[in-house]
Amino acid sequence: MRERLRPYGSGALCDTIVPWALVETDGPAPIPQQERRELFGQAALGLLYSGNFGRAHSWAGIAELAQALDKLGGRIVFSVRGNAVQQLTQSITEKQAPVRFAGFASSERLAYRLSAADIHIVSLREHWTGTVVPSKFFGALAMGRPVLFVGSRDSAVARWIQEFGVGWVLDPLRIEQLAAELARWSASPEEKYNLFRHCHRVYETEFSRTRAVERWDERLRGLLENADTLAA
Repeated sequence: MRERLRPYGSGALCDTIVPWALVETDGPAPIPQQERRELFGQAALGLLYSGNFGRAHSWAGIAELAQALDKLGGRIVFSVRGNAVQQLTQSITEKQAPVRFAGFASSERLAYRLSAADIHIVSLREHWTGTVVPSKFFGALAMGRPVLFVGSRDSAVARWIQEFGVGWVLDPLRIEQLAAELARWSASPEEKYNLFRHCHRVYETEFSRTRAVERWDERLRGLLENADTLAA
């Protein structure tokens, strides 16, 4: 967003304070086994897209990834609502992809729904880069879960994934390789939990409500301290 605004530069100060997750936990959320079975059955690896699915969201490569993961014991589930759900379901049906759709989770059950997955899918159409920030990214990390991002590598989410090591960015040309990598990761309970813990730690230090409020406080105090300079 900052890069999109730069050509219109007014000389104003610019900073980034991201939205925090609706549900925050003290550590990586344990997997609720009943919720997991209802979503993913006996799949060894569960990928979940949970939330609104509208015009800004992409499903490019998801059907192909679901087909590749199906051979390796993985399953993709969408728990969605929104004005692009019909297009999504039609595309998945036409490609006969092994993707399951679940009901939308209520706010009371949101923590159980989010913690049932091993990986959360976050998506953004490439031409929406710089106009929308998918809040699902923060919700996933808050539960101690890594993210699979479907979108441009120029987006903030893709950059954060690379900077902090909290997931993967889907490359439509490397679907089989990605599926194999995810399956290998899932097969190691130690590696899986280590990444869960790392994701939660990154959320706490970089994206949590506490950190966002601290940044607001720091920036506002900085403006007050430099008010005379800025006015000049």
